Amino acid sequence: MAQSKCSCYAICTDPKRQEMWNRVFPPEGHVPIKPPFITGTARVKDEEFEFYKVDLDRVTPEQRENILIEMTFKFGLPGVEVRKDLTEKGLIVKADDVITTWCPLHVRAVM
Repeated sequence: MAQSKCSCYAICTDPKRQEMWNRVFPPEGHVPIKPPFITGTARVKDEEFEFYKVDLDRVTPEQRENILIEMTFKFGLPGVEVRKDLTEKGLIVKADDVITTWCPLHVRAVM
């Protein structure tokens, strides 16, 4: 039977970032993304970068809590604000030093 749901993931090749991803998305640190294509660009301070959009529908409650903890610590923001941003704006993954695994659904889409 053909797969109808996306199972694409981002995997980081930078050891420091991968260490954080392992904490947030245990055990392998694979981040569910949708779709597996570069979604856009963002600017933070003087840096512009391409990104993937995290598929929050495939993030477990434990992983959501891990995201909240990491972002609260990294950015010094209140947990309530981080939770609101996740709900309203979603979450992106910087595409630098990232490889993606493509599910059969998306592989068929580009053939």
